[in-house]
Amino acid sequence: EEVLEYAGFLEGVHYTKQVAQASGSVPDFTVLLPNKRKVNIDVKFPFANLQKYQEAEGEDSKREYLQQFSQDIKQKIREVTTRGYISEEENTLDYVILFVPSEVVYGFINDRAREVVDEAFRKRVLITSPTSFYATLRIIMESYRHFTYEKNLREIFVIIQGFIDNFRKFQEEFVVFDETLAKLRKSY
Repeated sequence: EEVLEYAGFLEGVHYTKQVAQASGSVPDFTVLLPNKRKVNIDVKFPFANLQKYQEAEGEDSKREYLQQFSQDIKQKIREVTTRGYISEEENTLDYVILFVPSEVVYGFINDRAREVVDEAFRKRVLITSPTSFYATLRIIMESYRHFTYEKNLREIFVIIQGFIDNFRKFQEEFVVFDETLAKLRKSY
């Protein structure tokens, strides 16, 4: 929540906290976007096996806890992809954000469990840290604003083109009217 607030987001305006969706799922946070679009965020993260990894003394134990930690993250990815956090009916974007509340843990995952990050990406789950979460939020908002502006510009161009077409018709009709007046003047 602090990262959302730091990014300038206001609860109830730019995001909601633990609001149930029509599907019954309850994301931890939902970022609200223009045109009633949204992106869901899950912030619960499995740390138990990582802590055991750090406390383990032998390489075999470390390897086992690292594998279990990777499995924990994969399980979390499965959970967030089956809860309806990505849903056309809910008008969400095509991905969900999985927030890792520690830069060190995020770096560890990217360094030692790269296959987990790749699997998450394939399943449309963005794993973020506090820093990358902030950057991701800003990119989402700016991209969506740009998309909205571009869409509005296209609509404006269609309206302008319609005006130009109608103005040409008016000019053609006015020429015919002018010719009719010229004939009337001549006949008079």
